[in-house]
Amino acid sequence: MSSLNLSASVVQSLILMATFHGRPGELALLAGGRTTDRPHLDAFARAWLARGLNDWRHAQTWMARAGLTCGTEGGGWRLTEAGQTLAAAVLRRRPMWLDTAYTVPQRPSRTLASLRAELQGVDLGFHELMDDPQISALLRACRVDSAAEALHFGCGTGRLTARLAELTGARWTGVDTAGAVIRQARARARRDPDLRWAEIDPVAPPVPVAMYDVALTIDALYFLPDLSTHVEQLARALRPGGRLCIVQSHWGPATGGARRRSPGRSPVAGALRAAGLSFTSVDLTSLEAEHWERRVNLLQANRPGFSSEGLDELYEQRFAEACTFHLWPAEQRARHLFVARL
Repeated sequence: MSSLNLSASVVQSLILMATFHGRPGELALLAGGRTTDRPHLDAFARAWLARGLNDWRHAQTWMARAGLTCGTEGGGWRLTEAGQTLAAAVLRRRPMWLDTAYTVPQRPSRTLASLRAELQGVDLGFHELMDDPQISALLRACRVDSAAEALHFGCGTGRLTARLAELTGARWTGVDTAGAVIRQARARARRDPDLRWAEIDPVAPPVPVAMYDVALTIDALYFLPDLSTHVEQLARALRPGGRLCIVQSHWGPATGGARRRSPGRSPVAGALRAAGLSFTSVDLTSLEAEHWERRVNLLQANRPGFSSEGLDELYEQRFAEACTFHLWPAEQRARHLFVARL
């Protein structure tokens, strides 16, 4: 069965299930079922998937009939051996599903754009976890000056890249695996000489060697099939003395009896060590928690605006997502900035 013949929603579901394989609570919820141990994730799963392709339930039915999934005791689904094999092939070809979500027609919302601008400093689009307090902490640690050549891996539609260029005065190159968002980025910033854009291969990105002073990626490494390979690629893009900066969150149980997941035990830390890089880390967990609290409050305050636009469903989706992260147990959440210097 070739991944080229699969619908986009099946590709999306396969990648989600492969990503969460071995974590049955999240897996059942992301597959559309319910579990008894972590029921608060159900609203988040529905909201998250609704933001992408909305026919994922049909995809699940098709996958079950095709023998790619089977039921779980929690009322959800898990990948069969055949499903895991196909998911692995899809991951090798398309390690992220967001390129399909980006192209789904969505009715614009003035209320959401205004809310994002108030929450984040400016509307950062798909980079929903970032805001000006976190960006300030990031720039202090990464020390990006106006003379720097900087690379933003996973730039999306370029809103965050443009914000970084505005704050630093540096020349930024934004790269992403999704051609649709690169086209949006180019259209939005075509007149800015300090911004450049490129679409890259998701499996083996041809990043130029020793060209940048800073390589930055923010919330873009979660679903890559080989984290170590991508970290090595980004490190090779740096000039001597350059800095590799990675922002990544973790939501889930801590390991080794720790109250909160240690940055030194994270997959990012392991990938940096495998690349022979030493690193420091900055804890952004409290800033992220404050972000979600502000988001909940702003959504509630702006509900009439969503209603006036006829977008009550959009409000419900975003409110469910914000409440989920706002109420996530403190011992099961962590967000860190990793900074490695060549």
